[in-house]
Amino acid sequence: MEMPVLETDRLRLRGFTMADLDHVAALYGNSKVMHFLGKGVPLSREDAQERLAAMIFRWETRRIPIWAVEMKETSKWIGRCGFSPYKDTDEIELAYTFLPKTWGSGYATEAARACRDYARDHTNWPRFIARTRPDNVASRRVMEKLGLRFDHFEPEHPDGPHVFYLMTREML
Repeated sequence: MEMPVLETDRLRLRGFTMADLDHVAALYGNSKVMHFLGKGVPLSREDAQERLAAMIFRWETRRIPIWAVEMKETSKWIGRCGFSPYKDTDEIELAYTFLPKTWGSGYATEAARACRDYARDHTNWPRFIARTRPDNVASRRVMEKLGLRFDHFEPEHPDGPHVFYLMTREML
């Protein structure tokens, strides 16, 4: 089954293919992007390729979607948005990552809203989470605009201190 395409006023969210490797490698290789992700350091092209393969695999095997995000008018690739399993738990995590030149434009909120609505209409997940470092004010603002509520703070998270937000089915 092919991943559904989502569209917003300005964006098109489509399934990833391995042809997206250059885009994904540029995203994960960017120090500004990676400042708030993982260990805070850029990833190699090989690591980006593994992440891309995992995103595709999760859709094919578990129907957990994460989309490549493009500008609707130009088809220019600007980031990723969707869901992934959180670590080794049953939790589903909303995740979004965009190229720095697009920050502050509302694209993350617009794409994440489409993903939230997809979860409401096409899954039976009882809840999903989102997380970021406490000082990532822009990402926290996206979560709050979507209606997620602050859940807890983990000062000893393996990737450094993190705040967690939550969206339940009742909140959708």
